[in-house]
Amino acid sequence: LGSGLYPGTVGIDLILLALPAVLGQAIDPMAQLMETAYIGKLGALELASAGIGVAIFNILSKIFNIPLLSIATSFVAEDISKNASKHSTSGKLELPSVSSALVLAAAIGTIEALALFLGSGLFLKLMGVSPVSPMYKSARLFLSLRALGAPANVIMLAVQGIFRGFKDTKTPVLFIGLGNLSAVALLPLLIYGFKLGITGAAISTVASHLNWNKHRMDQLELLGTSPVIWFTI
Repeated sequence: LGSGLYPGTVGIDLILLALPAVLGQAIDPMAQLMETAYIGKLGALELASAGIGVAIFNILSKIFNIPLLSIATSFVAEDISKNASKHSTSGKLELPSVSSALVLAAAIGTIEALALFLGSGLFLKLMGVSPVSPMYKSARLFLSLRALGAPANVIMLAVQGIFRGFKDTKTPVLFIGLGNLSAVALLPLLIYGFKLGITGAAISTVASHLNWNKHRMDQLELLGTSPVIWFTI
């Protein structure tokens, strides 16, 4: 690496930045496997209902979420190098890109939530699940509940991109891991303990996203930047 395309310590820095990001990509599928295992014990109907709901949620989310993550990372990194300045009173960095990314994420998340919640029946029909199907009712309920966590999910990705703009890929992985761990811990309690079934599975995911998003915002304060300073387009 030292004599290759990235001389000196640049190659090592890239590896140190990439490894946590790669690990973060593996955490969500592992948590979903655990969720599948818990739901699978309820029966084939419940597993199929949750599976179609998760598939619809992931398809719609990835249309906007992945570009938002990349844009937030590049914009924040550029903002730090060009426009960063200390506020005279608070001493925090004034980064318009941080505010813009968070406001955009909140708007996209709200749109996703409304589309999934109000259009759950339509999306199920498009996936081949008719209203007369035995899994239609439970799948629609599961998808509607998961929709409530869409804003928190999108904001989570935006914050992850902001941290990457600060060359910090470790903190997002830590919170992704803790968030998924809390969701997995809630699964048996809500599914079996409170006998909520797949409804409990949806609630555990939404609750973990909402809880750990607050901690991510606190970490932005520790970076020395205010989560919302101003919004520019």
